[in-house]
Amino acid sequence: MPSLRQQITIQSAIVQKLAELQQLIESNRRDNVRYAREMGEILRGVATEERSAVWTAAGIKRRMAFNYMSVAAHWPAVQRAASIRGALALIGRQRQAGPGRDVPLPFEDDGRCVVTQHNPARPVHCRDG
Repeated sequence: MPSLRQQITIQSAIVQKLAELQQLIESNRRDNVRYAREMGEILRGVATEERSAVWTAAGIKRRMAFNYMSVAAHWPAVQRAASIRGALALIGRQRQAGPGRDVPLPFEDDGRCVVTQHNPARPVHCRDG
């Protein structure tokens, strides 16, 4: 196990690398998705209980840190996205289209209702189950 001094040195190197990548993202629109992936991989490699301290020290907001980790986790599906926002949209579509998205809801008459698509303009149609 590394000594405390070695751990601090490693963590400060990680923070410095994340801060550099964050500056690249802010200044260069061309490779943002690649930089986001790299940042996400670095953050995913940090122990869970230390992540918030690391991204805060690097000047990264919590939401963006989670976005970067999401891009890294879904890289095969988003590697051709033109932007981080586009990559996150692709990830969102994957989650919506996945199997097992039907949610049974119990009602007073012990019937079941399955919501297959959420549309506030249309009422929910129930079927016997």
